[in-house]
Amino acid sequence: MKKKTVHNPIYDENLKALRERYPIIAQRIEKAPVNRDYEIRGTGKKRYVNVYCRKQECYFYNQDDPQKDVAAQLALLNLKNTKIAVFLGFGLGYEVQYYAKELASRQGTVRILIIEKDLELFKTALHMFNYVPMMNDTKIRLVVGEPEEDLFPIFCNFFQEKTAVIYLKAMKPIYHISSLKLHKDYYVKAMKVLRESGLYSLTFFGNSPQDSLIGIENILGNIREIVSHPGINMLYDKFVNKPAVVVATGPSLNKNKHLLKGLEEKAVIIAADASLRVLIEMGVKPHMVATLERVVEVIDLLRGFTEEQVGDVYLAACPVVLPEVYEEYPGPRIIVYRNFDHFRWLGVDKGILEIKQSAGNMAFKLAQALGCNPIMLIGQDLAYARDGRTHARGALFGENQDLGPEKQFEVMGNDGTPILTTHTWNQFRKAYEIDIAGYQGQCINCTEGGAYINGTEVMTFQEAIDRYVNDVIHPLDIIKSNIKDISTASIKKDIENVTNIIASTKNDLIKMKDLCQTAVDLIKENESNLQAIIDNSGSSEKDFSIGKMYGEVTGYQDKIMSIQPTLQLFLMHIIQPYHLKFTVDLHELPDIYDDKELLQAQLITRYVQWFSVIHDIIAICLNSLDDAQDKINELLASL
Repeated sequence: MKKKTVHNPIYDENLKALRERYPIIAQRIEKAPVNRDYEIRGTGKKRYVNVYCRKQECYFYNQDDPQKDVAAQLALLNLKNTKIAVFLGFGLGYEVQYYAKELASRQGTVRILIIEKDLELFKTALHMFNYVPMMNDTKIRLVVGEPEEDLFPIFCNFFQEKTAVIYLKAMKPIYHISSLKLHKDYYVKAMKVLRESGLYSLTFFGNSPQDSLIGIENILGNIREIVSHPGINMLYDKFVNKPAVVVATGPSLNKNKHLLKGLEEKAVIIAADASLRVLIEMGVKPHMVATLERVVEVIDLLRGFTEEQVGDVYLAACPVVLPEVYEEYPGPRIIVYRNFDHFRWLGVDKGILEIKQSAGNMAFKLAQALGCNPIMLIGQDLAYARDGRTHARGALFGENQDLGPEKQFEVMGNDGTPILTTHTWNQFRKAYEIDIAGYQGQCINCTEGGAYINGTEVMTFQEAIDRYVNDVIHPLDIIKSNIKDISTASIKKDIENVTNIIASTKNDLIKMKDLCQTAVDLIKENESNLQAIIDNSGSSEKDFSIGKMYGEVTGYQDKIMSIQPTLQLFLMHIIQPYHLKFTVDLHELPDIYDDKELLQAQLITRYVQWFSVIHDIIAICLNSLDDAQDKINELLASL
């Protein structure tokens, strides 16, 4: 007789909630074994639910009272200012439950990240207690059963929210010693990757206000290009399940670039800007060339081509590039926005892609936006060649380029042996890994050299061509048939809208600037009182209240932050690099100062710098907007 299946309603409810928010984890859980390495047992006089670890021949929690055990274990961690609580191991969930009830409020916790390596242990827990509220809580994130090599893009996704990344220095690991006994190496590596991904995410939010200012100035300087040409949104999903080749200029491109000849009608070919010259000189015309950097070297990469050479090669540029890039390039254009709020502020929709640092990465995102599958990478070495070369033959700046003082280190190569790379190249590699983790298709690394990119399938270019590039699809015809001309009336309307947006933005910026100055004046008027508290001299004025002043100062910042949408859509991207670093450092101060009044005095003395810097940045923005409006008025008059 067939054994009857016994349903556990607690497990069923947990699994249902898991499927809704974490479908991939749910699939893993359903496939995971149960009662192999772990067994639920009742222990102690009250028969507390405990778990017996068969391999280790011990109980996970103290047999007498697991809940008291958890309280004692967490007390040993001496937690303080735990804005992000990182649980290394879940056990039966006692740790999370105790922390949420007894410690989270006192610690000021805003986010909880739970990392559990062991699928069977987690599945065992799901049979015992109802965790549906935890799974549905948006402030809690589960990472269960993930291989070490997949953690980086997952953690980067966690830090994409500013509400997480600003607490990078107030992030603390929480664990029961049994979790470390079971999987110590994994959890140590997970914390290392978590911190690395947090720092990486900080750089993704911007490097400097000056760099962002250059970007907005270039955007405004490229208004004619933006309003006059089609956007990438006209080509979304026009090549669903059609192959694409992304071409970069790594030294291995020498090995297989000749195979591109004859593929122009069978696959979408998208080149990074540095590889365009290499391809044109060998008689291969890519369908698009991607460029996004706001440096003068980009002008050289796209200078000197004739209309005959690039007349059918679309310049897919992000319009933060210098206006001279457009002036030098004689071919057609497609406007491609990065995921910057400045493009939303502009109010001229052309399509936004989640593009990271390199033109090669941008080319991949273009292929993804078109719906291409598979996407094949060539020349994407992201490492030195074995003989020390940095680039392919024909690269504008040579095969052995000086990459500056960057430290070299080893990563795994596509051939299975370590290969030398640099910090910058490795950042590009990590960007690929994040993008590939979110790509539903197949990414094949046909680089035939270089660094291994996790998530790709390594294959020679010839093998990939034989397997995936068979049908004639006429990519250029598809592109041209979906590109629509922009009318003069539409151009004029867009420019008039931009003019109105600039005027409104200037009014809001003036209000912010005045608030900054008022806050600076208030803090400077009370410098002696603040210093008295910091020095513990007791010489502050009798009617001075540090709590009241702290409320006033933070109130001015709140007023500035409430001036929307100008703050978010225009100013934030410019001040973001400074503001985030300032805020990250600010949230570390409770670790240093226990006394509330001393902490508030230290916070206020730092706020004076914030208001001063933001005031000066706004003044520069106002000048830039004035200059841009003058040029836009000239453009409008010429239509």
